[in-house]
Amino acid sequence: MEGSFYDYSDEELAQFIPIIKAAGREGKKVQVYFNNHPNGSGAKNGLKLKEMVAEDFL
Repeated sequence: MEGSFYDYSDEELAQFIPIIKAAGREGKKVQVYFNNHPNGSGAKNGLKLKEMVAEDFL
């Protein structure tokens, strides 16, 4: 990992799902922030996590 040029793996992103689900069950608003950089990993990681959370709720 070099500075903010990090791209999370699916396994790393999956670790956030229980935390997000628990907060949602408590009625909390959940916001996730990924640092972005020229390679676009922040946006990619955010979209992937959103997709994974949606699949987990199906």
